Amino acid sequence: MKVKDFTSITVTRGQHTVDIHNPTRYPLIGQGSHSAVFKIAEDRCVNIYVDSAQVQRELDTLQAYEYLTFLPKVYQSGTNYIITEYFKGPTLQEYLDGSMYMPESITKKLVNLLWQSAKTTEIVLDCPLHRIFIIENELKVIHPIYSSPNNYPVPLKLLNDLNVMQLKDSFMEQVQQLAPNAYDRWSTYLNQPIDLTELIVSTEMNESGKKVDDLL
Repeated sequence: MKVKDFTSITVTRGQHTVDIHNPTRYPLIGQGSHSAVFKIAEDRCVNIYVDSAQVQRELDTLQAYEYLTFLPKVYQSGTNYIITEYFKGPTLQEYLDGSMYMPESITKKLVNLLWQSAKTTEIVLDCPLHRIFIIENELKVIHPIYSSPNNYPVPLKLLNDLNVMQLKDSFMEQVQQLAPNAYDRWSTYLNQPIDLTELIVSTEMNESGKKVDDLL
């Protein structure tokens, strides 16, 4: 694949989401306030950004944590784009749609995913359900959000989405069994007044060598 194949696509800042001019046949598969994503091959997609600084921030995150198997591989980047692995599968939001109770198998996978991130990065991973994919019975994540435990030690966006789908209570019941210390910490934090609009993303190192439940 040649870079020139998609360079005619332009993405500019809009009022709520980006404005897109796409003279190519590459389908739009996602867009937000900073970028738009196009599928350019069966196994690859390109994220085209409005701001080059946003490209660098996203690239820094993906490259810093490239050893985490749940993140997409990076194949190429430029001043306004990043080409990554394309996850072909349902999002967790789609998978759970219509569920009356949180599947315990998914809770175990989410706890394990959060543990992997906390064990290796020692910061909190958070992600809305539409950014989590189920690929060959494993969870994959795009555009992760990381926060210092001192800022917010709870996956707020994940829990908020589960709450909207009325699955938060059953999820928390299962977390209580799987990781009781994490459950206690999360419950204590969630009982405090929280401004969900102020999610500060930062990195702060903590001591390592803790068990799964202590790291979440």
